Amino acid sequence: MYNYIEHQKFSKWISFTLGILTVLMIYLTIKSHNTVVFLKILLFGLVPIVLLLLLFLTASLKTCLDKEGIKIKFPPFRFRYLKISWNEIEHCQVRKYRPMLEYVGWGLRYGVRSKAYSVGGNTGIEILLRNGKRIIIGTQRAEEAKKMVNQFVKK
Repeated sequence: MYNYIEHQKFSKWISFTLGILTVLMIYLTIKSHNTVVFLKILLFGLVPIVLLLLLFLTASLKTCLDKEGIKIKFPPFRFRYLKISWNEIEHCQVRKYRPMLEYVGWGLRYGVRSKAYSVGGNTGIEILLRNGKRIIIGTQRAEEAKKMVNQFVKK
């Protein structure tokens, strides 16, 4: 039984914008009478935008906290749960961070000896592991997450 579960998805505006670009690329592809231009629009425009649209539509971050520890799943980047027991954690807190400066954006991001799982916003559960690695998990429910972290983290 989990005491805290949070499901997050990327903003609908990202999907909407990519959807508009997809429609525009389809229109340009249909209107193209030149085979070379058609193939370039298809290969370099439509295919990458559709793949990005599918990525943003299917990506979802699931965070679970319970007496065992913290579990993270972020398909399509991570299909299985990353399980972190409370014993592996040196320090844990909920804090504001700067996604653009610290990780150059949202998603699954890598920094120096750190990793971020985020779909938006600037608040996250920061975990400092005993091995020196750091993980930030984005949250939209900071106060609730803070209560759960304070309940489980060993002082």
